[in-house]
Amino acid sequence: MAGVLDQEEIDALMGGLETGELDTQTSTDIGFGTRYNFNRHHYALQRLMEPLREVQEAYAEAIRDKTGQLASNSCEVKVDEMIVTDLAELAPRLATPCSLTVLNAAPIAMPMLLAIESDLVFDIVNRYFGGGSSLRKSRTTEKFSATEVQLSQLFVEDLIAELAPAWHNFLDIAPTVIGRESDPKHVDVLDDNVTLVATRFAVTFDSSEGGIWLLVPWKGLEPIREQLKITANQQALPSDPNWSANFVDGLEDAKVELVAVVAEQKIKLKNALQLKTGDVIAINDPKNIELKIGGIRLMRAQFGVHDGQLAAQILETLRSPMQRIK
Repeated sequence: MAGVLDQEEIDALMGGLETGELDTQTSTDIGFGTRYNFNRHHYALQRLMEPLREVQEAYAEAIRDKTGQLASNSCEVKVDEMIVTDLAELAPRLATPCSLTVLNAAPIAMPMLLAIESDLVFDIVNRYFGGGSSLRKSRTTEKFSATEVQLSQLFVEDLIAELAPAWHNFLDIAPTVIGRESDPKHVDVLDDNVTLVATRFAVTFDSSEGGIWLLVPWKGLEPIREQLKITANQQALPSDPNWSANFVDGLEDAKVELVAVVAEQKIKLKNALQLKTGDVIAINDPKNIELKIGGIRLMRAQFGVHDGQLAAQILETLRSPMQRIK
């Protein structure tokens, strides 16, 4: 699309801004337009979404195991969405009561939140005590019962224990609980307009679905974002220097289908459509045949019989695909 920068051009622009090589001073006699800061945190945040998604995918597997153990039912857990939002926008999606846990996770510089939607709390409690699959979705009170509080806290402890292993490949964190709430409006450690990277994990049982949210303030990640990017790039590098050789060795042992082409003849489509039983197609004398694998000509051979079996004696090797791989 004309007039739109591609990713390489954006990276070059951002690099120039960060190093000071790009002059951003503009003349004051321009009578229109406003100065725009291309170095806003939203750009840097989007660059970190991929490594953060890898962290959350690993955490989803841990959530699945812990949820299944507590509820005594198998479940599926997936990263439902990752959005950039703030607490004020997200609060309507966290119906009261909600299990909210405030965590310190140094070296992340600001507290993060772990939130369990009320429907999921009700469902897990119900299944823990052997109930059916029905959920109590209507409440006459805005508080959890004592049993729901105790069980949800037990669940949260299991989830917190899995945070550090999930983040380990990118960052060593040490999460600790510093507060609990049941209403997002009462969370006073974060302003309503603080930018959050909000990840929702969808927890699905046989006939119900609920959500777990992990909310990480961007300002807490900003001081260490370069460390996250470097670690993510290191994780992308091949970990086994012998991988290529091992791959070739395994490929050489793979079974393939060898096709001996006795003869080929080209005819017009209209003639092929007119063929019927008893018609004869003229072919050349098949003294030499081709051997193919996957439709690729590899060898030229001579057709014959060996030990009473049809056979092909190789006359010439046309190409060796393994030479190209090595």
